[in-house]
Amino acid sequence: MRRIEEKLFTKLRASPEWPKYIPCDEFAMAVVINESAIVREFQELYATVEVKGEYTYGMMVVDWSNMLKKPSNVRLVTKIHSDEFLKMLYRTADLK
Repeated sequence: MRRIEEKLFTKLRASPEWPKYIPCDEFAMAVVINESAIVREFQELYATVEVKGEYTYGMMVVDWSNMLKKPSNVRLVTKIHSDEFLKMLYRTADLK
C-alpha cells in the first residue's frame, strides 16, 4: 500500500487542493474494520442499483426522501471521525 499511496500522501501534505480527495474505498474498509471508531453518523435508507439505464447505468440510486416507501436495505455513512480514519490509514501505509 505504501508504494500505491506514497505519491498521494505527498500531494495531500503539500497542496491545499488535495484535501478535496475523497478515498471512498478506504472509508468503506475502515468502517468494516472498526465501525465504532470511524462512524459518526449514518442513515438507513432504501437503495437499488439501476441496471436498465432508465436514469443511470450500473450506479446506486438512493431514495433519500423515502418516496418509494420501501423498507431500508442499506446503511449509508454520512459522517466519519476523520482523525481516527487518518490514524488507521497512516498505520496501514506505515506513514506517520
